Amino acid sequence: MAKASCQETAGLWTEALETYGRIPMFFLDGESRRDVTSGILRCQLNSGLYEEFETTLNEAMLMQIFSGETCTELESFMASHPVRLRNEDAALLLSAVPGLGHLYAGKPVQGIGHLALNGAVIAAGVASFCSGLYVCAFLGGGMVLARTHSQNSASAVKAVAEHNREALRNRCVSMLDIVLRS
Repeated sequence: MAKASCQETAGLWTEALETYGRIPMFFLDGESRRDVTSGILRCQLNSGLYEEFETTLNEAMLMQIFSGETCTELESFMASHPVRLRNEDAALLLSAVPGLGHLYAGKPVQGIGHLALNGAVIAAGVASFCSGLYVCAFLGGGMVLARTHSQNSASAVKAVAEHNREALRNRCVSMLDIVLRS
């Protein structure tokens, strides 16, 4: 455990997680099991392994590694704070209308920006077409719109993925805080 603790202190989360994983839990007393499990949870959180974090936490609760009081508090927290993840496919579909994907992802400023940018490109293309500048309308309107719209869609999907990662991280941070307070 000392080696894993040193690795944690140095910020070597993956290495510390591997070290903790090699510790045979069945030889440890209750307090040492809690310490190892807490270390594993810290490493998973800091490595961005949020799904694994929740799995480890649920297994620890089932194996009664933490006190009954801590488990009750964790169960209460999990029930009252469900993770609300957004769907990346929905963001992609909504971004057919420029900016809607970003609004869905919780990024209203970016959504309005994409709507304004794409609206300006469409307006410029229509104005060029109406003026008889067909090549300018095609190049300036159609080509630029295709480029900005595809970037808008990709950016909306990325924004949803970031939102989901942050939501999972915040939930895991709160649950780790409950574990470490016990």
